[in-house]
Parts: sequence; structure tokens; C-alpha cells
Amino acid sequence: MTGQPWRPYSPAVATDLLRVRDVTGVEIRLTRDCWEEHIVVRHPIMRRHFDRLHQAVASPDVVHRSPTPRETRFYYRKL
Repeated sequence: MTGQPWRPYSPAVATDLLRVRDVTGVEIRLTRDCWEEHIVVRHPIMRRHFDRLHQAVASPDVVHRSPTPRETRFYYRKL
């Protein structure tokens, strides 16, 4: 695991369910809205793997960049 410890949702971080630094040091934030309205809707199998998201971002097997102009990255780790 790198740098920052895993921080699950807490009232102090209002809408952030997860904050973690990726392998390049970039802080990744997962908001409640993104989780509930995007990830769980489009990728319902992920609902049962929320506890593994931190590990996938902090120590992925593979990272792919989106071909779109946005700085989107996709983090993959074997279950």
C-alpha cells in the first residue's frame, strides 16, 4: 500500500466514500454520487466489491488511460 491510509466514508468527508493515492501519487476520490449513480448502475457486480476498491487503485495489476481527452484512468486488479 502507498502513502495515505484507506479512508472509508465518514461525516467529516461528507460526500467522499473513498480517498486514496494511486501508484503515481495522484489523489483519487470516489464520491457517493459517482458510486451510486454511475458505478453501481453501470457495473452492478462492483457493489459487492467496494471493500477492494482501495487496493485496486493503490496497487493495481494494470492501469489503462481512457482514449478520450479527459484524464480518466481505469484501475484493474484480480479478485
